[in-house]
Amino acid sequence: MASIHFVTRGGVQEMDILIANLQSQLFKWPRTNLNVCECGQHKNLHGTDQIPCKEFKGRVEDFEVQGKLRPIQFWEYTVPVESVPEVMFYLKIKGTGDQVHDEFLKKVAWPYRKMIGLKPLPKYDEKKLIIQKRLIHTDFISLYGLGVKYDDIKDFPQWGYRQEGI
Repeated sequence: MASIHFVTRGGVQEMDILIANLQSQLFKWPRTNLNVCECGQHKNLHGTDQIPCKEFKGRVEDFEVQGKLRPIQFWEYTVPVESVPEVMFYLKIKGTGDQVHDEFLKKVAWPYRKMIGLKPLPKYDEKKLIIQKRLIHTDFISLYGLGVKYDDIKDFPQWGYRQEGI
């Protein structure tokens, strides 16, 4: 198998179509059967008078395999500052040290953190969180917290509020 790496950017609905299209593709996958000869006989029968061919050569068999799309994605999820610990809890992100354990992603994460200006993830006490009944599916997903970026708090006279500049 081989992996083709690429970067995308686009509207969510277009990305969903691309993802659905890529996931639905089937490809011919030739494999050599190490137990069955090109002549169609099992390898244990070779070397006997019953087999017409002299030398065992594994039979090539074609299978269909679905392309496996494994995205490596950077996400920015904008929430109020007060909600950062709650979101970290739902995403199962602890605010302790480097969350990235995958060696490839570590190499990619560092420049991303620097480029975006991310701060370390805050520590939080699960016992102090007010847990909302939110269902956020994270099963079978490798999810690594990279950091947090806080918006400036300033006056927005046009709206009549002092707030974060989301």
